Amino acid sequence: MITNQSTTEIQQIVFILYSAKVEEALNNESDEAKKKAFIKKRQYFDNLLHESEIQGLKAVLAKMQSSEAELDQAIESLNKVIQIIDNTVNTISILEKVTRILTRIIPII
Repeated sequence: MITNQSTTEIQQIVFILYSAKVEEALNNESDEAKKKAFIKKRQYFDNLLHESEIQGLKAVLAKMQSSEAELDQAIESLNKVIQIIDNTVNTISILEKVTRILTRIIPII
């Protein structure tokens, strides 16, 4: 299994393998067999990095999926609280209207 540290190390290797300095050296290499061998090895590290990233994403996905039910429940609770707040705001608005009406009636009496 590839760890986060391994992924970072592989990223650094791939970065170096695709650097301008290495590309220049590769272009200046006259031995085609060495070029092919290098490109094959570089591709190996490239594939290794992609596999490592895929493993990391799969781990994140698994964590997200295991928390999905809990998240759904939290969202449902939040929606209930929002509904309660909406009801409270409506109640306060109605009380405000009643108060305005009463303040107009009381001076008349």
